[in-house]
Amino acid sequence: MLVVERRKVGIKSLLISTVLAATLFLFSPIVSLAEPSAERFQAMDILHRSYSRLQPGNNPDGVSEIALLLAKTGIERALALDPDFAYAHIVRAEMAMMEEDWETAEAYYVKGLKLVHGPDQIFSPVSSIEIKAEEVEADARVFLAYTYIQLSRMAYEKEDPQSALVNISMAKINLMLCLDSKPNPETKQMAEELLAMLPEN
Repeated sequence: MLVVERRKVGIKSLLISTVLAATLFLFSPIVSLAEPSAERFQAMDILHRSYSRLQPGNNPDGVSEIALLLAKTGIERALALDPDFAYAHIVRAEMAMMEEDWETAEAYYVKGLKLVHGPDQIFSPVSSIEIKAEEVEADARVFLAYTYIQLSRMAYEKEDPQSALVNISMAKINLMLCLDSKPNPETKQMAEELLAMLPEN
């Protein structure tokens, strides 16, 4: 993953890190206890091809608006085919973050996290490289926390301090859950830096 500048967590850096990690699918194995449906495998294929549009190799001058639109369209196709596909919800949430649509990002992250430990969930397009649900959850919680921080900022701008404090509390909860899950070093660093930015009370 790309290194996030200490004490200053930029949204683009965070998203690029997650896109690279998810696209390359370099996580640990997970043993599936239920057979995924044919629709889920088809949705994963669509999701993977859509995500490939965001790879740096396909975007030497940066990710274009067209590439983002095509990726988003493909992700939504995957969700329409399989509405209970956890990974597709999480990836759709990342797209919302790229668009700075924080309310949409929150909704998709929350839905994805509710589904992520289902026995028939899959996180890789190929059987030879499997992805561990716990690592997907840890990454998603960091980005959900960042989303809550942005929602808090918006609430303060609307002079709604109560909602702002609720969102800060939700950010802290998700960061602590991430750290408790023993995430990989990059995710751990992101979570610790975000947590250090938040007020103690």
